Amino acid sequence: MQPVAPATHLGFEVGADRKLANWQQITSYFHRIAEQSDRILVEEIGRSTEGRPMLLSIISAPANLARLDYYRAIQVRRMTRSPSRSSKTLSCYWYHPSIRMALI
Repeated sequence: MQPVAPATHLGFEVGADRKLANWQQITSYFHRIAEQSDRILVEEIGRSTEGRPMLLSIISAPANLARLDYYRAIQVRRMTRSPSRSSKTLSCYWYHPSIRMALI
């Protein structure tokens, strides 16, 4: 099954003039596509200062998602190496509508 298109869920095209999805619409969309696809996993990783859920969306092949604990263990090992060995590897990419940062 193909996940629902953003325009279908939101009721307007993303990027349309004078249309902006609110946080509830965005989070409900991510939860909806996670229910429709075996390639998307959505986890709540905390709450914002306004009490809104902060989501982590993992998009990958079903086989990779099934081994997520294995890959997380690899990330932990990479992050705990000496800085000289791991400084050139990307450990985490954080995306927020107004903030994008890579943590190494």
